[in-house]
Amino acid sequence: MTMPSFNALIELYDKFYRWKDKTDNKFNKDLGCEIRARMKKCNWLLLRINELEEESDKYYQMYVKMMHGGPKPDKSIIERDNEISDEMELMTECFYFMAFRLLKALKSITEFKNLKSDGITIIRNKLLEHPEDKDSQIWINSFAHHGPKGPVLKAVRYNYQKDIFPDKGLYFNASELIDNISKIINLKYKGA
Repeated sequence: MTMPSFNALIELYDKFYRWKDKTDNKFNKDLGCEIRARMKKCNWLLLRINELEEESDKYYQMYVKMMHGGPKPDKSIIERDNEISDEMELMTECFYFMAFRLLKALKSITEFKNLKSDGITIIRNKLLEHPEDKDSQIWINSFAHHGPKGPVLKAVRYNYQKDIFPDKGLYFNASELIDNISKIINLKYKGA
């Protein structure tokens, strides 16, 4: 899966915003501006995560060569790769909090009251914000980021936890959110 982008959604949302502003005198422009800003921030986080992932992939290839008899990577490379992983995990968590707020803000607008994004909601609620809930209990601190799904939170788990709120990956979850928002705008706005 390729890294999703909010760029097309932001353009579509801008049209929706102008239409809503013209046709609904109760439309909260401040909320509308917050939504756009959150979309931009989500996009920025995805871009930064992708940059970090590309840098880390270079180091990953060094590790693969080492496992097949190649030279051991320099200590500074190992330290940098650890820094990248830590920053990517932070950016991924930030994305979920930002995306969840975007989801909540959008639901304040009549057209989006039924908007859902299961991936964003589950990761934010069950893995990040409330792992203490009885239906979660996923405390383990693990993170993975090499693969087509993008970063995955709580990636390595005990066997009995593997089916409890599994993370489908940042790229899947972000795409789901973007697609669901786009569908509603296209359905409600219809190029008016």
